[in-house]
Amino acid sequence: MNMYDLLTSTLPALASVPALPRVDVSEVQGAYELTAELPGLSPEQVTVQVTDGLLEVSAPALERSTPEGSRWLVRERQNQAFHRSFRLPRDVDATGIEAHFANGLLKLILPKKPEAQPRTVAIKTAA
Repeated sequence: MNMYDLLTSTLPALASVPALPRVDVSEVQGAYELTAELPGLSPEQVTVQVTDGLLEVSAPALERSTPEGSRWLVRERQNQAFHRSFRLPRDVDATGIEAHFANGLLKLILPKKPEAQPRTVAIKTAA
């Protein structure tokens, strides 16, 4: 058995795996944070759009050619386009969403509306 046969027989088929970036979502003081793994992409290749309470993150397929005089032994990295949608909670201020991109990570800050922020209610004493 050669190296190619060994690798392809022990690795699962990835053809059916959708090209979705992995994301983490957390809640912080006054906002939600969504972080997506987008290795190999630049900020110019990524589109973030908000429409009618739906946050959409997408990118086109990456062009990866086979190096001259070589053949792939293992090719797990996806080069498909992707599109991911998230329904925004009602307490998110969609006009204040910020996007930051560094080291292959897209971080979206989804601020909460001011009326959704906790506030202290003053207690009045009876006269």
